[in-house]
Amino acid sequence: MKKKTIERAAVNDVPSLEDILKKNKISKGSLTQKEYSFLQNIYENRGKLVRCEELQDISSAHSNTSPIVFTMIPLVKKIGEGIVDKICTVGYTMGDRYVESYKKEVIVVANGFDIYPASYSISIDNKKIGMNKTEFELLHYLAKNPNRIVSKENIIKDVWKIVIEPDIVNVYLTKLRKTLGPYSGLLETHKNEGFMLRMNAA
Repeated sequence: MKKKTIERAAVNDVPSLEDILKKNKISKGSLTQKEYSFLQNIYENRGKLVRCEELQDISSAHSNTSPIVFTMIPLVKKIGEGIVDKICTVGYTMGDRYVESYKKEVIVVANGFDIYPASYSISIDNKKIGMNKTEFELLHYLAKNPNRIVSKENIIKDVWKIVIEPDIVNVYLTKLRKTLGPYSGLLETHKNEGFMLRMNAA
């Protein structure tokens, strides 16, 4: 059987939120804390619909708990249409022109195993599998550090970004191995060192 050529997509093609704001001559300082939190949430979920209920959860985390409509309408006017698009009354999404390269991104781990960052999903032997956000971000992080041992401490710092019990990482790695099925062997544990995703193996 002929092996297909495997290439790893560049992850740096996606502009950062700061780059998007700068390109549109918008300073972070011109946005309120709540506006920036909303925008950051939409950016981090680019390619997906962020429902109003999710934005309302962010709103309740701030002292001013006014309905999201009082934040989103002036925010969209402030940053300009096209950066954030409203989807009827359901929610908001990052404008198509800012997710185009992200949508195209496919990380090929091995022949038959692909990662699709835009949809938080993977493809195993041509079967698309959805994943929860934390499980996917753990896999994505390891894929951005291919064939390299990453310590548990760095995983916690860069994936969770908060203090958690180290054993939680083990729980998610176990879940991840089950999700990867026949490719679980690519996720290696190196005792007292960390974990590694072996990539570009045909």
